[in-house]
Amino acid sequence: MYDGKVTWVVPMITMSSCQISVENFPLDEQMCKLTFGSWNYDITKLNITAARDTVFTQHYLANGEWELISATSERSLMSHFCCKAMVSGVSYVLHIRRLSQFYVTNFIMPCALISVLTLLVFFMPEDTGERMAVGVTILLSLAVFFLMVEEKMPVSENLPLIGKYYCCTIIEVSLALAAMCYVLRYVHHRSGAVPVWTRKYIIGYLGRVVFYKTDQAKAEQEQTPNAKPQTDHRVSRGTEENGKPARITVNKWRKPLHEKKPELPVAESRAVKILADNVKEQDKTDELQEEWELAANVLNRFLILLFLSSVVITLIAVFAVDTTFET
Repeated sequence: MYDGKVTWVVPMITMSSCQISVENFPLDEQMCKLTFGSWNYDITKLNITAARDTVFTQHYLANGEWELISATSERSLMSHFCCKAMVSGVSYVLHIRRLSQFYVTNFIMPCALISVLTLLVFFMPEDTGERMAVGVTILLSLAVFFLMVEEKMPVSENLPLIGKYYCCTIIEVSLALAAMCYVLRYVHHRSGAVPVWTRKYIIGYLGRVVFYKTDQAKAEQEQTPNAKPQTDHRVSRGTEENGKPARITVNKWRKPLHEKKPELPVAESRAVKILADNVKEQDKTDELQEEWELAANVLNRFLILLFLSSVVITLIAVFAVDTTFET
């Protein structure tokens, strides 16, 4: 007995558009929904159902940009645009994922390596004057590379994921250069004592945080006396009444009380005093300069750890995202 069921098997090639979201580009996944139905006959006259829940994909040809994750079918009911009648249809849901290896290799990895090169700025000598030149060169290379990548990015209302990463990287490198200017200010500081807050918080607290220890060996060597202790030299002279040799103590370093120090002329004495004052002033200036350089070294190490942490955190925070789908 005929029940009215008809199996429609017809080969055809259809083209359809799918609205996608590129917010997570190039790590995006999309859900494309293709619905087939009839607007001429409502559900009372034509009831369309799928022959199976899954899509036959044995003849599917792999794409070089997208990977097919799954393909399912489901029955759908839609209201007619002209009246309240319901029409039936079949919806095929395609779950596809973008192949991101090309974009990671050519766009993300070079940017990450260029940003890591900024660490070389902190390890370069301060007196060479090449720190800022290398930093500006790295910043310009990032800007040029971003312009090249922008041509390959899809146009969208939202900023793609890779665009966010490039913006964060450029901001980090710019802040690193600004911080380096502040460190160089400490290195080339020639006048004035180190402020109390710098000595307390930067050299003291921050130095312990970054495990920067000052060398106390020189101070200990300066406190070590260079002169040898006075020694008593005994010589034999005569004999005592009991027949034993008599000994007298002679101090090698002592001078007779009646001996007077030679007096220098007034001009020479004044010259010696001026020379001693200049030496003391130079020593004081050197100590201040060493203290400023110590504060700069502590800040430099702190910035190295801070920049390295920010690069790693940015890379993880930007790309460790939950994939969203646009149907």
